[in-house]
Amino acid sequence: MQATRADHAHPPDPLVSSRPDWTSGTPYFHGTRVPVKGLFDHLAQGYTVDGFLKQFPSVDRDHVLAVLAQASSRITAKVNAA
Repeated sequence: MQATRADHAHPPDPLVSSRPDWTSGTPYFHGTRVPVKGLFDHLAQGYTVDGFLKQFPSVDRDHVLAVLAQASSRITAKVNAA
């Protein structure tokens, strides 16, 4: 059974998982089979977070926002370290 937005009070920990035997090793939102790349592809194409959530109801808003914050932190840390 897939999770729904109501199932998550807080984003899961870890936020992102990857298994070679599941989704061919592509990083996905933990607790779903939704690839994280799908979020970035949607945003790059001009879609909103709400548009992404409508297409992928097994991912909740807090999870998406936490993944975006984590990506931002990692990019900022790499740039600052360079």
